[in-house]
Amino acid sequence: MCALTWLVCGALYLALPPSPDQFNHAYLGWRLLMGDVPYRDTIDMNWPGVWWLHAMATGIFGVRMWSWRAFDYLLFGITCIFLCDLVRRAAGGRAARICAVTSPVLYVTSGYWIAGQHDMSAAQFLVAALWAHVRGHETPAGRWQFLAGAMLAAAMLNKPTVGIMLPLLVLHALMLGASPRRVVAVAAATTAGLLATLAAAAAAAITHGTTARELFDATIVFNAAAQYAGLPDALPRRPRSIGIDFLMFHGWRWADLALAAVAATIWLARSANRSAAGTAFGVLWLTGVLSYFVQGRGFSYHLAPALLALFGLLPIALDLLSARGAGSGELGSQDRRNHPPRPLRRKIALGILSCALGVLLLNRLHASYGGLPRALWSRDESFHLERFRANDGISVAEAVGLAELARTAADPDCFLMVGSGSAINYLSERRQPTRFYYFPMIAQSIPPLPMAANWRALWSADLRSSDCLHVGVSGEIIERWSSGDEEIAAVLENLLRRYDLVTRAGDKGSFSLYRRRMRQAPSPAGPENQYRQDIPSGRNAPGQAADRE
Repeated sequence: MCALTWLVCGALYLALPPSPDQFNHAYLGWRLLMGDVPYRDTIDMNWPGVWWLHAMATGIFGVRMWSWRAFDYLLFGITCIFLCDLVRRAAGGRAARICAVTSPVLYVTSGYWIAGQHDMSAAQFLVAALWAHVRGHETPAGRWQFLAGAMLAAAMLNKPTVGIMLPLLVLHALMLGASPRRVVAVAAATTAGLLATLAAAAAAAITHGTTARELFDATIVFNAAAQYAGLPDALPRRPRSIGIDFLMFHGWRWADLALAAVAATIWLARSANRSAAGTAFGVLWLTGVLSYFVQGRGFSYHLAPALLALFGLLPIALDLLSARGAGSGELGSQDRRNHPPRPLRRKIALGILSCALGVLLLNRLHASYGGLPRALWSRDESFHLERFRANDGISVAEAVGLAELARTAADPDCFLMVGSGSAINYLSERRQPTRFYYFPMIAQSIPPLPMAANWRALWSADLRSSDCLHVGVSGEIIERWSSGDEEIAAVLENLLRRYDLVTRAGDKGSFSLYRRRMRQAPSPAGPENQYRQDIPSGRNAPGQAADRE
C-alpha cells in the first residue's frame, strides 16, 4: 500500500511543471554546470544551497521539465524517513505507518508554488535537524547536536530566515527540563555545527571562483536592502495583511491539517504523552510561522516548515481518533488504560476530520492537476501547462513553445529575456547574454547600495555586447522600470533598435518577442508575418492560470 502510494504520487508529481521561481533556480543550476562562476557570471540573491541542489537535479536528470520535480521528490522521500521516525517516537509505530502513506499524497497536492520551492527545500533539512536534535536529547553525545546544527545550516543555505530555529532549539531543551549546563552544551554544539557548515559553504563558493565581496554583496547586502530597506517594488506588506493570509491558510486551505494538528497537539501536550519528539513538531511549526512573518510578503510557500509540521501531526490525530486509539507505543497504551476511550465522540471527530480532509484534498488535487485528464485524452500537454504561469505574463505552455523557437537559433547561442522568468532560457538551453538573468535585481540595484554603480555598469556593458537572435521583454516590468530610470532603460532601447517586433503573447499581449533585424532585405510579408506561425498563441483562459500563492 505504502509503496504503491509513493509510486502513484511520484508519477503525478512529475506532471506538475516547475513554478516560476523553480525555473529561475533551475537556470542557475544549469549555468553552474556549464561553468559559470556564481555571483560573478550569473548574479543572484539566493544562497549557494539553491544553486547546488538545482545543479544536482539537472546533472542527474538533464534539462527537462520534470528534472527538478524528480529530484525534489527523492529529497522528500529521504525527509519522510526522519519525519516518520519523529512520529513513531511521539505516538508509536501505527501513527508512523499512517504518516508514510499520507505524506506523499499531501505533498504532491500542496501546490506548485509550495512543493519544491526553496522554502520547502529548507523545511526538509529542518526536519533532519529536528530529528538529530531529538536524538541528541536522548543521549549525552554531542555529535547529534552538531549534526542538528549542520542540517540547520543546510536549511539556511536554501532560505536563511529559517535560522530562527536555533534559539527555538535552545528553548525546546529548556522546556524539556534540561539542566543549565546541558542547555549550554546543546547550544554550543548546535551553533558549532551551524557555523562550521556555513563557513564550509562559503569556502566552497569562493573556491569555485567567487570573491568574498561578490558573495557578500549578492546574498547579504542586496537581500537586506530588498527585504527591509524599502527598495522599489520590494516593500513588505503590512503585518495585518499577511496575518489575515496566515489565518486563511490555516483556516481554509489547510483547515483539515490544522484541525488535526490541534487534536494531536492537545494529546501530545498531556504529561503522560509528552516527549522530545512530540514537542518538536511545535518547534518546526513555529519556525515556519516566524520565517513567514519575518519575510513580510505573505506567500504561502514561506510557511513550508509549518506545513511539514502539520504533515507530521495529521497521522497522530488519525491514529488518536481511530478505533484502536492513539499510538501503539507504551505511552499511548498507558494513557488508554487511565482514560477509557469514548467511541461515539471519537467516531464523530474522525468523521468530521475525514470529510474535511477528503473535500480539501480533492480541491487541492484539482488546483494542481485539473487539466491533466484532458491533456492525456487529447495528447496535448498544453491543456495542462496553460494553467500555470511562467512569469512575465506568459503561461508555461507558451514558454515551451517560445523555448522551441529559441532552440532553433543555433548562432549565437543565447536568448535575452528582460523580465523575471527563466523558463524559456532553461528549456531551450540558451544562456542569458547578461549576468543579471533576473531583471528585478538590476532594477532594484540603486544607490546607496555599494555595488549599484558597478552592477549598472555591468548591465550596460552586457547589453551593448549582446547579439542574440531573439529578445523577450516583459511589458509590465519594463514599463515600470523605464519610467523610473531613463538612463538604464536607454541601454535596452538602443539594443532594440536593431530588432523587429515579431509578435506579442501572454495575458493581453504583455510579452513582446523581438528578432534581430535581418542584414538583408526582409521578405515582402515582413518579419512579423514571417515568424508569427512559430509562436504559440496559447489557450490561457482568463482566471485559469495559477497565480503566486
